[in-house]
Amino acid sequence: MRLFPEKSLQSVGFVMLRILLLTYILFGILLYLRQDAYLFYPPTIPMEECADLPDAKIVTKDGTRAYYIESGTSTKLAVIYHGNAERACDSAYLVNWFVHYGYNVLAVEYSGYAGDSQKPSVQLLLRDAEHIDVWVKEKNFSELLIVGRSIGVGFASYHASLASPEKLLLTSPFDTLSQLAKEHYSIYPVSLLIKTELDNVATASFAKKVLIIHGIEDNVIPIARGKSLYEQLPQA
Repeated sequence: MRLFPEKSLQSVGFVMLRILLLTYILFGILLYLRQDAYLFYPPTIPMEECADLPDAKIVTKDGTRAYYIESGTSTKLAVIYHGNAERACDSAYLVNWFVHYGYNVLAVEYSGYAGDSQKPSVQLLLRDAEHIDVWVKEKNFSELLIVGRSIGVGFASYHASLASPEKLLLTSPFDTLSQLAKEHYSIYPVSLLIKTELDNVATASFAKKVLIIHGIEDNVIPIARGKSLYEQLPQA
């Protein structure tokens, strides 16, 4: 004896299917509309509060901010694009390392981060990289090293496409933003949802030399994405 008639079971099944389909569609719309909010986690501590870089000067170019640290009479420059949920101040350990090895350092801060009132977006941070490129070209540096970590790889690589630097250092990198998004939202056609792509394969190829560093237990940016970038870049 059936507890529920067969037609009732079919009706319940159709209702559940419609609910699941509606949930899928609504969350997909939310992903599209709020993708920058899911992608960026900006700290709000003001840029002026950075005890780890006491000798840094804050420089600006068309609204884009950065810490600038000089290394004696060196004419070499390292430009650093930090990771997500960080601020430029958190790159102090890298800054000090590069200064020790004779580089002036420009640690870039992102729009919408570290006390900036704007809402960060891929397009806005690409514009930051363009402003930094102009600032660097206005100076007379003999060598350019561009450094990117995590989400900062996208903006470091984009800067490389504008400047063709001697060296590009990428830590925890990814090949494209859409491929990375598939790692976390595999049930969606994310390539159709991404508003602005970050194609590091195309942009990082402009650097003369590239060094890639990745951890095998990275759960945010799986090493498979770093390997894919490594295998597709034309440089040795």
